[in-house]
Amino acid sequence: MQAALRIDSTNSAEWLTVKQVSELTNYSVRYVRDCINSNKFTAKQELGNGGLQYRILLDSLPAEAQAKYREIQAPATSAIVRLNKSDAVTDGLNDRQRQIALAKADFLSAYIKSFEGLSHREILTAKNNFIFAFNTGHLLPETFAVLGKVNRSTVDTHWLPKFQQSKDYGTLAPQYGYKAVREAHLSEQEALVFADLLFKPEKIRIGYATRLTKYFLKEKGVES
Repeated sequence: MQAALRIDSTNSAEWLTVKQVSELTNYSVRYVRDCINSNKFTAKQELGNGGLQYRILLDSLPAEAQAKYREIQAPATSAIVRLNKSDAVTDGLNDRQRQIALAKADFLSAYIKSFEGLSHREILTAKNNFIFAFNTGHLLPETFAVLGKVNRSTVDTHWLPKFQQSKDYGTLAPQYGYKAVREAHLSEQEALVFADLLFKPEKIRIGYATRLTKYFLKEKGVES
């Protein structure tokens, strides 16, 4: 069967060697050639060392292979390194919130890279391919371990606008804008009353014990 050969008519198209495709897909070189001959992959022929050689269109590969290739091509440094931490608004965020915010920043950095330079028509496909590959857990395993599976609607509607507007990973934290819960500080008198109520045989509930403590102290003229 004649292979599906195509002339590269766009500057944005990326064409890979048989060996590259073999490594990206974990297919044997022979099977990659079979995919070309059966029209599973779009290919063209170029003159190289040793004669005509196949070049395979990246966009015709499985989504996971495409995302893997673009991740390899991305800069090695993560978004965490590239972001200016000194400008990040992280006051009031706990360690878990910071971890999630940084993971989202890493995700978005790679996500944006996956469709940079593409035409409007190509962007949606590239985004869907990236999300699909990410949700397998193999593309960015450390980031996936923090975020779990994501959907494009959430990414494009909520995460991406915040990230593009401020470049501040702190805005990506869950419940950003809310103050962290303030630690409770009990005076010595409050602690004594609270403990006495809490450990009574009647097993008073914590919330009820708290209200009683405030009531008793108020009645005694002690500020709480």
